[in-house]
Amino acid sequence: MINRLPFKYLEGEKDLVGVEIGVDCGTNALNILQNLDIKRLYLIDPYDSWLGEGKKAGSEIAYAEAVEKLKDFRDKIVWILKKSEYAVDNVECDLDFIYIDGHHGYEYVKKDLELYVPKVRKGGLITGHDFDYRDVHIAVIEYFKDKIIGYCKDKDEGSVDWFYIDSNVEEYNGK
Repeated sequence: MINRLPFKYLEGEKDLVGVEIGVDCGTNALNILQNLDIKRLYLIDPYDSWLGEGKKAGSEIAYAEAVEKLKDFRDKIVWILKKSEYAVDNVECDLDFIYIDGHHGYEYVKKDLELYVPKVRKGGLITGHDFDYRDVHIAVIEYFKDKIIGYCKDKDEGSVDWFYIDSNVEEYNGK
């Protein structure tokens, strides 16, 4: 069962191509790969930080765990071990979805939206995690201006995911 409710929008679609920014230990990527018909999934995470004793997020330990967890899907995965702003040129256009869960600071979320939303096809899914974090919330609301953003608690963690689906994505890409 898909653990992030916004991804239910994509159930039944074939050969999906998407991006996850902020992979951590690979739990969300595994759920996507197990429950959706994925052709290619770009996984972007620099894995270059350490958050303290016993913490794994962003570390080499988290990367090793993710690689092991996702090994059965390696033919569908494109690992990009860079910060998202440097990885954008390695990602194709006309994506079916993006999932943003990288750095939660306002300027980083804003930059991810500015760089990756233009790569999403009309009617594609633009979604992310931790809408309950102040900086994430503000960046998302500001980016989409007066458009309606959906949000819901995910099934596993109780965190709040946000999402946006629009048939006229170009409006937000300055086109």
